[in-house]
Formats: sequence, C-alpha cells, structure tokens
Amino acid sequence: MYSDQLDILIRQKMKDLGFDQFRIDPFMVVVDKDSKTLKLGNSYLFLCNKNLDIPITALLELQSEENIYVTSKADFENQNSYRYQCFSQWLKITIENYGITYIPFQLEFIKVTPIKA
Repeated sequence: MYSDQLDILIRQKMKDLGFDQFRIDPFMVVVDKDSKTLKLGNSYLFLCNKNLDIPITALLELQSEENIYVTSKADFENQNSYRYQCFSQWLKITIENYGITYIPFQLEFIKVTPIKA
C-alpha cells in the first residue's frame, strides 16, 4: 500500500544515498516455502503490506545486506511507519512456526531503482 508517508521515506532514503532520479514500481513476492532468497541488484525494496496473511504464531524474518526485520502478525498490525522497511543487495525471507499446513502468502513491496544520469 503506497502512501504519502512511504513516498516521503523513499525520497529521503534515495536523497541520502545520493540518487536524484529513480523509478518506482510495485513488486510482489509470493512466499511459497519457509525460506526464499532474492537478488535485488541495484534496486531497493520497501515493504508496504497493509497486513500479514500469516498465522498468529508465525514469525516473519526479512534480512538483507543492511537490515534485519523480524515481526509477527500482531506486532506488524500495531506498527505504523516502522513497518516500512528498506532492503538492498539481496533479500532473504524466512518464516518460522507457520504450522503444519503451509499456505503461500504475498509480500508487497515498492521497488526503487536508481537511474544514472
């Protein structure tokens, strides 16, 4: 879910990294197993889910070059701007304590790719 708050955060992060121009695209990841790794290249992913469609007992861990973010469904739903996490270089998605029946779920991101002048 793209919001004004996320837009401000993205623009500030790109400015801090020295990028004046960048492309913003929606990016969905289907998490269909308990661990998945993505190569991001020179792009940045900003988590923007409105909620998490995981069991209440599950823990979601998102880890990249410079960030580790761990949350449960209940914790995520009580966070505001903190849920907008940024990931770069690579992203490892791990889900723990999911339960016996694994049902794939989606994570929504905004993919930001710097444009060289």
